[in-house]
Amino acid sequence: MSYDPDRSPYDPYDPYGERDHPYGYQSAYGGQQPGAYPPAAYQPAAQPYPVHSPTNGYAVASLICGIGVFMVGVTFIPAIICGHIARAQIKRTGQDGDGLALAGLILGYIGLVSVVAIVAFVVIMMVAVAGSASYY
Repeated sequence: MSYDPDRSPYDPYDPYGERDHPYGYQSAYGGQQPGAYPPAAYQPAAQPYPVHSPTNGYAVASLICGIGVFMVGVTFIPAIICGHIARAQIKRTGQDGDGLALAGLILGYIGLVSVVAIVAFVVIMMVAVAGSASYY
């Protein structure tokens, strides 16, 4: 192989020259070079991104307040209220966030049941302690 200063290094070069296939094979794509792809017969149109409806703000607030029940304790009230408002708005407007509102409602009602159970336990314990006190 010899160096040719006039030839660009990016030119395709076949060191063996033009050769015929030993079995007389003809290319299915006419006279194209081996390895070349045929032209695309169909280019699909670019699909636009789907329109995304906004998430309901009350649903987000309901979920945040529902999570806050385990840290603060009294946020179950706004979690339940915001959850019901959000579900009504989502049904009416078709916004996203129904799952967030439902999760906030569930956490809010769990918080409500927990607070009622704790208050009932404390009251029962106070009555039991007061009833068993002996006076000398």
